[in-house]
Amino acid sequence: AILGAASLQKKINAFCVTIDGSYARTRYGGELSAYGFKGKGTLLHALCDKSGRWLSWHLTPANAVEWRQTQWLIKDVIRATGKKPKIIQGDKGYDCEQLRLQMSYKFDMGTAFPKRKNSLDQSGGKPEKRFVIERLFAQLQNSFRRLADCWEKLFVTRNAFYHAAFVRYWLKRGKWDRFNCAIFIIHDKCSFSGFT
Repeated sequence: AILGAASLQKKINAFCVTIDGSYARTRYGGELSAYGFKGKGTLLHALCDKSGRWLSWHLTPANAVEWRQTQWLIKDVIRATGKKPKIIQGDKGYDCEQLRLQMSYKFDMGTAFPKRKNSLDQSGGKPEKRFVIERLFAQLQNSFRRLADCWEKLFVTRNAFYHAAFVRYWLKRGKWDRFNCAIFIIHDKCSFSGFT
């Protein structure tokens, strides 16, 4: 609901989107806790627009394959805004021929992922302004310190913090009236709880 309203007010520039993952350590384990490259924790997979605005997220264990989460993030953006991005960019973790084919044939999107050193085909687009997703993660960790460390064991509780952070993030970046704010919060609560 809040992304749809932001899209109508032309606050979202979804022509080119950037994807990346951010690690958050878990203190007491939990449902999504697993050992990854940086230790035991979870991964926040996020998608932002060209201006660095938060569009979608997905939580996985720390050892999850990053590029497999891409289609779910794209589907969330299309469902919320009604617009299909044209280009997606990311780091070397998304250098996968299967992902390129999936984005091309399923979503009709171009990709700009840098090639790994051991890749046979070194041709391909290089990402531009990929710092926007890193800046988004820094903003989230500074504004919502609860997202940096995971103290919750249940996935439902952990996801609720991200829903609250997402709603507050957008309310701070738009001029919404009080009625729309209430509708956004109620709709997000209901969709998260499974009532809609």
